[in-house]
Amino acid sequence: MSRKQTPFSKMSPDQRRRFVGGRRAHNHRRRIERDYRRCRLAEVLKTVDEFSYGARKRLASELGISRWTLRKDLIALGVITRTERRERTERDAVQREAFANRLHESLRRGREIQEAQEQAK
Repeated sequence: MSRKQTPFSKMSPDQRRRFVGGRRAHNHRRRIERDYRRCRLAEVLKTVDEFSYGARKRLASELGISRWTLRKDLIALGVITRTERRERTERDAVQREAFANRLHESLRRGREIQEAQEQAK
């Protein structure tokens, strides 16, 4: 059973003060938890030389946080940059294009060989 919250504009000054104070306390707790989590992460990172495949997922599960939270923490600690994903995407696009070019070239050569064999008959 959920209780509807009174709109902020219809609250009395005392209700507003308690509401805002509660939000401030909640946000303060979250900031403290975030700072503590980042300190723990920094300690763990001292033992990790580099990230292998799936290392972030394992690290996130060890710390009990999501991979996205871990990513934000790593960015905040300066371990990774926001452009890392963009750089990886650009590199993947170049690799896909090179693969497509090789595939088209191989298909073209295959057609030429097939046509040569048909003409030889």
